[in-house]
Amino acid sequence: MAYIKKVGLSLKENWMAIGRSPIFYYTMLSIVTIYVATIRYIILVDLVGQDLEPYFIGSFFICMILSLLIGAFVNRRLNVKGHLIWNLSGLIFGITLMLSVSGLNGLLLYSILGGFSLGFCIPGIITHVINMTNYENRGSISGIFLMITYVLIIIGTLFINTAIQLGIFLSLVKIVNIFIASKIDFMKSLPIESPFIKYGTTVKVSFALIWIIFLLVNAIATASISKHVSAYDIELIQTVSFVIGLISMFVGGLIMDYKGRKKLLVFCYAYLGLEYAMVSLSGGELMRYTFLDGIAWGILTLYFLMVLAGDIIFPKMRVVFVSVILALSIIGQYLTQIFYMEIGVQIDQIFPLTVLFLFIAAVMVLLLPETLPDKFLRKKELQDYIQKAKKIKEKRL
Repeated sequence: MAYIKKVGLSLKENWMAIGRSPIFYYTMLSIVTIYVATIRYIILVDLVGQDLEPYFIGSFFICMILSLLIGAFVNRRLNVKGHLIWNLSGLIFGITLMLSVSGLNGLLLYSILGGFSLGFCIPGIITHVINMTNYENRGSISGIFLMITYVLIIIGTLFINTAIQLGIFLSLVKIVNIFIASKIDFMKSLPIESPFIKYGTTVKVSFALIWIIFLLVNAIATASISKHVSAYDIELIQTVSFVIGLISMFVGGLIMDYKGRKKLLVFCYAYLGLEYAMVSLSGGELMRYTFLDGIAWGILTLYFLMVLAGDIIFPKMRVVFVSVILALSIIGQYLTQIFYMEIGVQIDQIFPLTVLFLFIAAVMVLLLPETLPDKFLRKKELQDYIQKAKKIKEKRL
């Protein structure tokens, strides 16, 4: 009980110090727009026209990826005016959705304007939030941040079913963000914690490959499951998985700060491998229970989206690394749609393949270093030892 109280007080102290910053809420709302738009992309497809769906999906995701990458490289030049222009473009995008532009004009408009207005400033503002954390609180603060963000995403997607609703939602969020952005000094240099350990390119690329493996497996599994269960079951699996993921983000963030990152990563990939192996052996009978992979999804999303960049990337290059991680996530979403349209193999063929990928990822994690410096692990162990010694002394007295 005392340990839980200690963790709670630490969380409260860190959140009071960081969570009051307007950049937190600005970033949350911005992430919500990009996720809601990609989750409800079928609304855009209906506007453009079903016959143009393959072309629109490709152009929309490509424009968003390019927007993320270009935004990362020009991030240092983006002041308040730059963010106001970005949010105004999002407001215009929302208005055009309500006007229902179809055909080739709609394809070009929604791809280019949507890609820019949803992604351009995202890497920079996420990096800004990461820079406000440190090794000791990065997992827990990021976990709370993402948990609240994804709750807003769930709320947004639940009540959006038409282009008009999506347009109103995006417009309102961008109006709020214009007001918040006017109060933020984006050019202000923050006190940034420099990495204690300099990691080589091999380590950074290896972590990126591990993230790619998860995204690829998730795309294959999601597309395969969608082909073999009812629409009701798909929605139920996604909803329950999302809720479990929220909890795992919070709990996983705490564990990352107190016990390290590596053990959790190994657990996630081993757990997913075991789950999909059981699905394969059951011939698909256990497929309805794949909502449990929300545990791994929440932890891995937290780690790769926010914790990893702060742990291993030099501050000036974090925005580029974040943009790459986000771009890979968007590619994963795109592959899910492609696999859904093209995939035609059986469960006993596809899931053993995913297990192989996950096994490779687990081995790679074991070979990679722990990204929470040893001095912080030892420090927390020493603090726990001192607390236990005090309690023993008090009992004897």
